[in-house]
Amino acid sequence: MRVTKNRRNLRRLGNIRETRIAYTAHNGMLDELAVEPFFGARMRSLRLALVGLLAGFLFVLPVRAQLEPSPKDKVVVETVVEILKKANITHPEFDDAFSKRVFQNFLSSLDSQKYVFLKSDVEEFRQWETKLDDELNAGDASFAFKVLKRFQTRRSEVQKIVEEMLSKPMDFSAKESLVLDAKTLDYPKDEAERLERLRQTLKFDLLRRKFEPKPPTDEEARKKLTVRWRDITRNISRFDSGDLLEIYLSSAAHTLDPHSDYMNAKNFEDFMTQGMQLNVEGIGARLRTEDDTPVIEEVVPGGPAFKDGRLKHGDKIIAVGNGDGKFQEIVGMKLQDAVRLIRGPQGTKVELKILPAGKTEPVVYALVREKVMLKDAQAKAEIIEHGTKADGTKYKLGVITAPSFYGSSRRGEGPVVSLTADVRRFLRDFSEKHVDAVVLDVRGNPGGLLDEAVELAGLFLDEGTVVQVKGLDGRVRKHNDPEVGQVWEGPVAVLIDRLSASASEILAACIQDYGRGLVIGDNTFGKGTVQQLLPIGDDNVRLGAMKLTVQFFFRANGVSTQSEGVAPDISLPSVWHATKIGERYLDNVLKVQPVGDVERKNYGFVSDAIKKDLQAKSSDRVKASADLQKLQRRIEKVKERIANVKTVPLNEDEYKEFRKKTDIEDDPEPAEDRKTDRGFDAKDPSNKEALAIVTDYLNALKSK
Repeated sequence: MRVTKNRRNLRRLGNIRETRIAYTAHNGMLDELAVEPFFGARMRSLRLALVGLLAGFLFVLPVRAQLEPSPKDKVVVETVVEILKKANITHPEFDDAFSKRVFQNFLSSLDSQKYVFLKSDVEEFRQWETKLDDELNAGDASFAFKVLKRFQTRRSEVQKIVEEMLSKPMDFSAKESLVLDAKTLDYPKDEAERLERLRQTLKFDLLRRKFEPKPPTDEEARKKLTVRWRDITRNISRFDSGDLLEIYLSSAAHTLDPHSDYMNAKNFEDFMTQGMQLNVEGIGARLRTEDDTPVIEEVVPGGPAFKDGRLKHGDKIIAVGNGDGKFQEIVGMKLQDAVRLIRGPQGTKVELKILPAGKTEPVVYALVREKVMLKDAQAKAEIIEHGTKADGTKYKLGVITAPSFYGSSRRGEGPVVSLTADVRRFLRDFSEKHVDAVVLDVRGNPGGLLDEAVELAGLFLDEGTVVQVKGLDGRVRKHNDPEVGQVWEGPVAVLIDRLSASASEILAACIQDYGRGLVIGDNTFGKGTVQQLLPIGDDNVRLGAMKLTVQFFFRANGVSTQSEGVAPDISLPSVWHATKIGERYLDNVLKVQPVGDVERKNYGFVSDAIKKDLQAKSSDRVKASADLQKLQRRIEKVKERIANVKTVPLNEDEYKEFRKKTDIEDDPEPAEDRKTDRGFDAKDPSNKEALAIVTDYLNALKSK
């Protein structure tokens, strides 16, 4: 009787639930594009394998006083390795080459700036460089625990050095510079070289503070920096096996592709809590930790940060204040504690000291906390009159702003909340009001549900394949327009940018492939893969979760959007085009071969002649626009900065000149890249140009 009961518990423990949950479409995107039972027999066999891995686990849950590998850790490692082997789209081989990549990733994850480990440490570790595949296959994470012990020891040494250096003022008159990209550096060969690297790092941090809007005194700056380093060192000293395994196993997963990783049980629970709440009082942003610093992972549509428009994916939050001019440093703080500081009662003010992605100077954003509700993330629609018809009346343009591809995970349970349902309603209203063209704005839209991408595109098609998907078994499956007939038969334009990803790319590509409308803007992000979240364990014993890349998707024409994204028919200037944002800039990006083209109808709404004419007219207007020329100059300056800035001067006078040359503006991004609670801002220069392109497009269609 008892044996049977334990077997049932083990079977539940080994069950990997296929979970629907929204995540972000940038840097580690879990996309609900993955939600469908594509695993079949492969998934069932994996579940059976996990039952064997977990056998006997319920009988051994010792509490360890010291950080040593435990039986539970062995089960976690074996389970994660088994999942990676059987469920990752790359079908990985755990060999010596894989081991070397894991080795490098793990050390970099712990010491990305290369001022903790000495070169002698790394050389000592190299005896395991080609053995990690064997250890992982055996469920052994001993290497990770050995490295962590040395890392904690070295970090304590570093803390003593930092405390000593920050106890007295630094000399900012010396002519020297700091290398910004630590990837180009080797580990310090001795204590003296490490001390020098730390001195320059601290000096740069203090120098930046001198140029803040309200600069602290030198003593205050040194005191704050000391506290920050103490917090980071303290957190490292408190690492438990869950923290360590998350870093180590994610390092292994990241060698396969940029988006697969492991979340330990504690962080998975926090993630689920953030993801499943329908409302929360705060700024409306999801955070992650990078180099001991909270980083914006996703700006929640409809929240204060989304409406304000300045916070972006990849921005670092280094301090939090409440509007009184005083800030609390949060670098080195546990993420949960940092989130508690940022959240607060509705209507209260919070100030965030931000280091924008790609910049070296912090800025302060003041936001008012709000209750972020699900409805705030829904699409908005409005009718804008623009341009002039032959009869002297203005064109009516129906503009739909879609922040994500949202939808109910279980249809039939209460009211259906979905992007497709909302857009269907908007289109019918547009028809009744005799709108001339529909503009779908998916700029900044990170993606979402595959079903929504397919159904939304289907509103503009009579029938046909919207997207093709290739899974673990190598078979290509077609996702077709689920209903016959078009809800909107008139002209369509889709607005895209570098932050449009996944489902947004499927929509834009479909409109292009069927000749159904015009795509305007900048190249999209270039994410052509699908992730699925696989929780490990059950409510009795939680082992965390794996986020896995499990599918590729392809356009109707058989081409993948992976890395290259979707190219617009008509280009518009955008600052994002000058940045290194996109799939192609991530490490270990997967390469994909095209699949077969599907037979499809060409609706004839676009031709090469029309595109050439529209681009020429738009280019002339851009050249004549003072606002857009200012934007163009900004783009060139960003390109120059990214291409040429490799070091930063640590001499105060030289640093002041460096700031003048490299800082673009106090405002980190132009208004044309912002979203607001009003939806589409028709007065924005880039948006005005987009509307002008659409009215030119309508004129061209009428003259065909």
